[in-house]
Amino acid sequence: MKEPASAPTSSRIAATTTSIAEKDEVVARLHDILEARDRAYRDRDVDLLKRVYTSDCPCLRGDGDAIRQLLKDNVVWIGASTSVRINKLEKENDRLWVVVADFVASPFRIETESGDLIRAVEERSEPFRFVLVRKSIGESLLLGSQLLLTKVTDEQRKQVDMDTAKPRTSCACCSYSTLCQSCRWL
Repeated sequence: MKEPASAPTSSRIAATTTSIAEKDEVVARLHDILEARDRAYRDRDVDLLKRVYTSDCPCLRGDGDAIRQLLKDNVVWIGASTSVRINKLEKENDRLWVVVADFVASPFRIETESGDLIRAVEERSEPFRFVLVRKSIGESLLLGSQLLLTKVTDEQRKQVDMDTAKPRTSCACCSYSTLCQSCRWL
């Protein structure tokens, strides 16, 4: 008589389960981060970004430089807002999430502080990969990196699996050849 097959033990199962509530929380946090970014541009306040980006997030430097330039040039953005349409959401571990989404920027006006129009900016939508990290369990997720997926060079394309938008080599959250601070926290 044939013995019944034994069920795999939990120690042999490596599947990670992610609840809908957990995914909703990550998406809501990404929306919060983008709202803080919008507010930072509207108020021209770089410090608002420091609350929602990791200290080594390339977008902190890029957005910070752009805001400082607005202040230097006495320019404001009127009506700018952003949102995302989620395409893919992956939990790498308890402290790292990868979100592939269409980043949607509303049309807005760039004006001088006195209200003179410099130019009108049309709405745009571009695919991005966002990496959200938390320094330790229980803390809020922060934006660790973002990568515009349509502007990947041929060399980067070799390193990035476009299906999952995760690097094949090097850093776990971005395509840098060395570990960024976000990955050092893992």
